[in-house]
Amino acid sequence: MSGKGALDVAAAMVAIMLVLHFDMANSKNYMVGNKDGVTSAYGWTAKSPAATYYPSGIGLRTGDTLQFIYYKEVHNVVGVGPTGYKNCDGSNGRKYKSGNDIIALKQGWNYFICTTRTRKNGNMCHAYAMKIAVNAN
Repeated sequence: MSGKGALDVAAAMVAIMLVLHFDMANSKNYMVGNKDGVTSAYGWTAKSPAATYYPSGIGLRTGDTLQFIYYKEVHNVVGVGPTGYKNCDGSNGRKYKSGNDIIALKQGWNYFICTTRTRKNGNMCHAYAMKIAVNAN
């Protein structure tokens, strides 16, 4: 590769890195499960389903993050597809269980449920509608 060609490739790589950095720097984190959307303890619970308290009217974007804070001994978060969301089935989903999970949104619909077992109707998703679906543009 000639000197000019190498410089063109390097300039293109720098431009791509700047675009990626700009997108990451502009992404926002949203706390799931709190009425006002601000961070407070344990927003992902059965008593306050995320879908009920998630701030509406927010234009979520690809790369924004959702932060799920919960008691890890009692709950979890499972990223699922539309069928898993509809049926409260996390068997094919990605399970998070740290108690403080920050999950980057992919473009399109993102679905999350709680699959912790309960004595009432199977899991927390079934028993308490503990699930949320969000669309990122």
